[in-house]
Amino acid sequence: MKKLFTLISVFLFTLSSFGQTRMTKAAVNFRSTPGMEDNIICRIPKGTVLSMISGIITCRHWVPIRYNGKLGFVYETYLKPKSGKETVGSSSGQ
Repeated sequence: MKKLFTLISVFLFTLSSFGQTRMTKAAVNFRSTPGMEDNIICRIPKGTVLSMISGIITCRHWVPIRYNGKLGFVYETYLKPKSGKETVGSSSGQ
């Protein structure tokens, strides 16, 4: 079932367009699927600007994003609206 969800998610990511941008409040785990038990792709540094991907329905509070060319999920508690003129994928070094 998890593999099916992952395949469907990848398909939906491909069909989706970029949405809003957000910045990480703290270092955050970037996961392949929404959920605490799922695989961590990498850790995204605090202050990194991310592109949210619209058109994907996810499980409670998980935000679909693209980071370093990969598609995955971040828990929304660790995101805030982008401030200033940061560019997507950049880190403010905070």
